[in-house]
Amino acid sequence: PESISVERASGTAVLTLTKPIARGAFVLAKVLSQSILLVACCALGTVLCAALTRMIFGPAPLWPMVHAVLLWLAYALLLVTVVTLFSAWFTARGAAAGGGLAFLFLGFLVAIWAPAARYSFVGLLAGAGKALAGQPVATFWPLVTAAGMSLVSAVAAIKVFERQEL
Repeated sequence: PESISVERASGTAVLTLTKPIARGAFVLAKVLSQSILLVACCALGTVLCAALTRMIFGPAPLWPMVHAVLLWLAYALLLVTVVTLFSAWFTARGAAAGGGLAFLFLGFLVAIWAPAARYSFVGLLAGAGKALAGQPVATFWPLVTAAGMSLVSAVAAIKVFERQEL
């Protein structure tokens, strides 16, 4: 699935939005299609990894890997909505990608601060590493804040795109 900025640059957004499709539905379709693709690829990759690990090394505990993948997936789904927001905001593809990278790197920096890692979505990646190592991970606040930030990003993307010139 292409980003909103790519669709605007190629003219397919104008073609799609001349139909009786609301801009909000267009943005939500983008987020949903990219999220479904991400979840499907992640599930397939996890199943293949588990099967190959079992074939090569024999039985191994499955839950640590699945737990780690689910935490990573929560962070990746957040990035999908944030990049969609930047894609709706900026007309240039590079600016949208740069905004997503800036969000990612800013998250890495903020995660250095222990309270932020414990009580916000920036702790999801460190939590994934701990889960993979079989260590206990507190996931409630990181997951809640990731879901909240995803919702805020999706709503903001809709609002921004509704006000943008095609």
